Amino acid sequence: MNRRNFNKKREREYIPTGDEKALQTPIESLGLHPKTKELFSKNNILTVYDIAKRNEKQLFKIQGFGKKDLIGVERELAKLKISLAPLEESKPKEKTEKAETSDKGKNEKTDKHIKANKTEETVKIEKQDKTEKKKEKPKEKQDRQKDQPQINDKKKDFEFKRISKGEKFGIGRGNEVIIPPMYDEVFMVKEDMVCVDVDGLFGYVNMQNEMVIEPKYELAQSFSGGLANVMLNDLYGYIDKKGNVVIPFKYELATPFEEDGTARVKYEGRWGSITKDDKITWI
Repeated sequence: MNRRNFNKKREREYIPTGDEKALQTPIESLGLHPKTKELFSKNNILTVYDIAKRNEKQLFKIQGFGKKDLIGVERELAKLKISLAPLEESKPKEKTEKAETSDKGKNEKTDKHIKANKTEETVKIEKQDKTEKKKEKPKEKQDRQKDQPQINDKKKDFEFKRISKGEKFGIGRGNEVIIPPMYDEVFMVKEDMVCVDVDGLFGYVNMQNEMVIEPKYELAQSFSGGLANVMLNDLYGYIDKKGNVVIPFKYELATPFEEDGTARVKYEGRWGSITKDDKITWI
């Protein structure tokens, strides 16, 4: 890349605005999920400035970065009164459309020229091919269809999927609406519970769309092992499916429980492995 092109690329880079000290805040100091921090670290995104100079589309290009990560990022940036880079406006397509129209005209002329110069022998061959296709026996057609891979659509009918209407989201399965698209965000069904976002706060509904746990948490994740890790007043804890606090809100970061019955939490700068009765083994 020559110096001129390099300078043009630098000019197009968005420069975040906001408090200079806040922009230099290291990622580790933010209340992001450990997974989000790990993704940023792997992609050399080390400060708030490195995040804020990117827009949503650029963040989603990071392998493994999803909607949950974006929600957490936007909430942490909002605390510092900083926002992501704006999405780029799409460039006008007038020139492209003109070029396509021109090419289309040229192609039509070429096609007419080719048709006009076809020999009688070519026309006969084409007619013969069409006749042979029409004479294809039903059995041969069935055998050919058997060789084609069959797609099992029945399995898809039983899989949950996110549905949307306008800017609201819900959950569906096949052609059935399980959770109507009425929430700002929904996470996938886990243990017959759905984590939903209502005006920036998270709660949980059951499969009948009944609000079982009122939306009051700043961050939340799906249930795992009967418990969900949620954030309240910038600290993480764990609740059960009735909203009862099982593990107190005292941790800086927390992850969902794994199959072995443990999760990871961060307390006073140290990481540990925690059990459901709040016993910690420091890592």
